[in-house]
Order: sequence, then C-alpha cells, then structure tokens
Amino acid sequence: MLLKPSRYEELNQEVVDLFETYGMPTFPLDVFYLAGKMGVCLRSYSSVPLAKRLVLGDVSKDAFTISKGEYEVDTTFICFNQDVNAGRLRHSIAHEIAHIWLEHPSDDEPFETEANYFAAYLLAPIPVVINRRLRTPREVQDYFGISQEAARIALERTGNRRNCGKPGFDYEYRVIEMSVLKGGGCLESA
Repeated sequence: MLLKPSRYEELNQEVVDLFETYGMPTFPLDVFYLAGKMGVCLRSYSSVPLAKRLVLGDVSKDAFTISKGEYEVDTTFICFNQDVNAGRLRHSIAHEIAHIWLEHPSDDEPFETEANYFAAYLLAPIPVVINRRLRTPREVQDYFGISQEAARIALERTGNRRNCGKPGFDYEYRVIEMSVLKGGGCLESA
C-alpha cells in the first residue's frame, strides 16, 4: 500500500520528534535502549512458557505489542522473536515502537505500511545517509546495522529525496542541528 507523499513527510517528522523527545541517537540505533526510555518493556518469546510461546508465533512470527490496559497489563510490552537475524529483530522492534509512538489503533492498513516506513526511517534517517555520504548498500548496512535489503531501500529513498529538487526539509535541518548541539555522534559538524 502506498501512502500520500505528505503522509511520508509527516512520518519523517514524527521520527524527528521521537529523537527530540528521547535524545538524538548514535547509530546503529539501540532499539532496546529506546524502548526502555519510552517505558516499554521488552520480552523475548523464549522467556514465555512453552505452551504460551506456541500461541505467540501465531500472533506474529517477528514481534507484537501489548498495550497498557490490554489483557490487564499495567505497562506496554513488545514481545519479540529473538531467533531471527539482528537486522530483522531491530526492524521488528522499531516497527512496534512506531505503532506505540503513532498510537495506532490496530495492525490493519494503512497502519502497517506507516509502521514499516517509520521503522526504516528511524533506523536509517535520510539526512544521515546524505550527510555521511553513504553511497553503497554495504556502507549503509554497516553504518546503520540493517539488512542488505533495508540498506537498498534506504539508498533508494535517499536518491528519491535528492531528486526532489528541494535543498532540505525543516525536519532534516532539525536532525542535523540536534546532532551538533547534543553530540549525537551521527553527523559531521555543520
């Protein structure tokens, strides 16, 4: 499913708002640390008794969120499958962080598309790709700790951004400014 171009920009801005709220990250982004700062508890599927673990795989093979108040829990949880590769695990947790941050009411469309896009931008923001002058999928993969496919998509989106003809969006300058002012360690000095 495709979103309206204005919605993609809104999602980019939401990621920047998250950075501003919890501090500009260094990369690769530590999604476990970010979730903790957000007050979200993380629980691996393997930490659940075997009988219940089988049910979790039916809910999602990667990860899912249990929000505060659901099933009589007093905090928000992200349950995740630790038996996937590191890039997929980080994306899955970032995806669930997106659902929480954006306050999605369900996992239906367009919310799944939004969460996937948000997670990709959270893990590899376009202004950082541009500023670090990352040009190959391998460079992007190594710098951000994402999968080769995610790196290819990040470069494609970066190319689209470069081709739009605008020197920069306000939120992009905010990312650069945060890095310089807060010492986020991901961008070169302005």
